[in-house]
Amino acid sequence: GIALNAPLARAFMAKLENVPVTLVSYDLPAPAKREALIIDSTVQYNGIVADYVSVGLEEYTGDLDAVTAVLSDGYLYPMLRDQYGAYGVFAGSVMDGGLYTISYRDPNVTETFDVYEGIADYFRDLDLSQEELDGYILSSYSYYAAPEGEISGGMAAALDVLTGDPLDEYLTYMRDLKAVTPDALRAFADTYAAMVADGVRFTAGGAGAVNANADLYDVILNPFGAVDASEAELEDVPEDHEYYEAVRFVFENALMLSAEGTRFGVDDEATVGDLVGALYALLGGDAIAQDEAIEFFSQYGILSASTPSDKILTGAEAETILKNFGEAAEAPYRSSGNVPAGTLTRGELADLILTYYDSI
Repeated sequence: GIALNAPLARAFMAKLENVPVTLVSYDLPAPAKREALIIDSTVQYNGIVADYVSVGLEEYTGDLDAVTAVLSDGYLYPMLRDQYGAYGVFAGSVMDGGLYTISYRDPNVTETFDVYEGIADYFRDLDLSQEELDGYILSSYSYYAAPEGEISGGMAAALDVLTGDPLDEYLTYMRDLKAVTPDALRAFADTYAAMVADGVRFTAGGAGAVNANADLYDVILNPFGAVDASEAELEDVPEDHEYYEAVRFVFENALMLSAEGTRFGVDDEATVGDLVGALYALLGGDAIAQDEAIEFFSQYGILSASTPSDKILTGAEAETILKNFGEAAEAPYRSSGNVPAGTLTRGELADLILTYYDSI
């Protein structure tokens, strides 16, 4: 295949028009070292990235697969997800880029960067046996060792030849992995110390969280004109309203959206979509994706997949959905006995959601 296709590729390239191109000079602004991007969100995405040279590495090596897996599994997930409530976190390396750590749907900012500050100490104090490390090595090794089909393998080899990439690149990465030891892992403490000290830091998140931590950033960008939900007024829910606290809670945390502009619709009839959207948002989804939430929850028997999102919600139905959700999420719903059996208003639903949230 290579012998056949190499001359064909050269012949094809030779037929293309050869026209001189005038280089264009672009005056692109240099990104700030510490940057925040305000978006319409109640959660954040906090990260640090650094190129290999900045952290003392020449290039990507195969052992980084095991290093980042240990970091993610042994430190970042227990700290950021289990302790601080982030939905997820990613630690990895890009072959032609560098190292990165990014939190996903994170309720925090300063706590997350404090955890990143502790990465170097985690590696310095790492107490991991070779047997435990071998599990991480094998996981990464199996990816490189996976067999390829005759056609896909041949195409990949031909492409490597045409692009000048080494044919034994994966073998090199596999050898790197096999050489990883606990002592070698501990040596990455200095690598991550340099990443945390010199890497580019960024946050993408809500206006309230970003502005509250403005001193962490050199630049704060708000290209979409997002506003802090905690400062937005709802014309039909004054401070003395019966459901003021509950409505502010679901609105500011994007569990329920306003019915129209600055009107929450506190006395409007609540729908099934309002409730499942709020529960979906509690799990890290988007409250506006109500049909998606119904499809997702139907897989766990929480409600029927055929339930329309605009179906008017009764108190009895709301309690059934909450009971099923609580069992599936291992966060039991306990009825207060005061929920109206008939149609719920959006204000009453907000109060029910806040009561359930406080109970878990």
